[in-house]
Amino acid sequence: MASVYKRKQSPFWYAAYFRADGSRVHRSTGHKNKQRAIEVAVEWEKAEAAALKAHANLQPEIAAVVAKAGREASAGQLTLDKARRHLMEIYRLCSSEEFPAYSIKDWLKHWLAENRKRVSDATMVRYQNSVNAVLTALGATQKKDITLLTTEDVQRVQSSLAKGETKASTVNFKVQDFKNAIRAAFEQGIIDRNVGLPVKPLSTEDSELRGEFTIAEIRKLIATATPDWKGAILIAAQTGLRLSNIAELDWSEVHLKTHELILTPVKQRKGKAEVIAIPMTDSVFQFLKKRAHGRKISESPVFPDLAGRQKATLSTSFRNLMTKSEIPREAPLPGGHTGVRSFHSLRHYYVSALANAQVPEDVRRTLAAHKSGEIHRIYTHHNRETLRKAVESLPDL
Repeated sequence: MASVYKRKQSPFWYAAYFRADGSRVHRSTGHKNKQRAIEVAVEWEKAEAAALKAHANLQPEIAAVVAKAGREASAGQLTLDKARRHLMEIYRLCSSEEFPAYSIKDWLKHWLAENRKRVSDATMVRYQNSVNAVLTALGATQKKDITLLTTEDVQRVQSSLAKGETKASTVNFKVQDFKNAIRAAFEQGIIDRNVGLPVKPLSTEDSELRGEFTIAEIRKLIATATPDWKGAILIAAQTGLRLSNIAELDWSEVHLKTHELILTPVKQRKGKAEVIAIPMTDSVFQFLKKRAHGRKISESPVFPDLAGRQKATLSTSFRNLMTKSEIPREAPLPGGHTGVRSFHSLRHYYVSALANAQVPEDVRRTLAAHKSGEIHRIYTHHNRETLRKAVESLPDL
């Protein structure tokens, strides 16, 4: 029976009563009035008694679930799915909550939603593409509970993605994203084993080497291109910006007074983005100045025909432009190798042109917003004049 008592140096009455598990507990009632303290102590003990009764009532229900599982096992009818349902029922009986359960598809959607808070928009697009490809490869297996996912399932996804002409490096990216989602489920206790860990990347011997454009080819592309593509090619070849940055370039990022582009480059982690400033060459400045003339620019895309389009669509459009300009996708490389050209090859051209102009490596790295052991950033180690002189060494286009 609950009782109350006083402790030295405390104005409050303390209660002593038994918990549902049989242990004796002592706690302050928070009351100075003895009668009120007794009422509180009695209520606490009644609550514990009710919990004990509820727990006792649960035992037959739990025993019934276990007995059913035993009968199924004896008859050879206890499958993994049935065993899991029995465990889920026991969990519900003991906690009054539904057992946290995800199908593989549901977990991948959950993983995407969680990552949306942490990664850049460009990375999010890649994750979404990977998940779509993985779900297609899984087929009906995507409906299976994620706790039943096996290493063999992951290997089958890898094999399915590797069919056709898909490059091994592309398959590795998609499978690695799948494995990251599996690891997250393991770390959060959703699954008992990281089943993606044993699956090794494919050999990337089939990966393409990057080729570069010549000045003559770039001029040919510019001559053939539509107005928006003309500007995109020019800016890529003379700033090294990636296609995503150029396609979404906004007039608010164009600073004609200081002859600079000031923006946040793609390929940065969310929360760690840094603004960079890139000096314009005279060719880029003149192009943007002419395009801005007579326009209400404020906050609007510099290239409205490119803005908002998927990267894959833009890449296809550029390849079509190459075909129209009679520029082959492949180009010879030193050592008898062959390189494949794409829009990204304009960035390679930019870095090579700076190197050919004897621009120091650290300045080149800064201008191209490349990362290194000592992460270089625009104007961190170099003043504006140093960088401006560097871009002035680039050939006119």
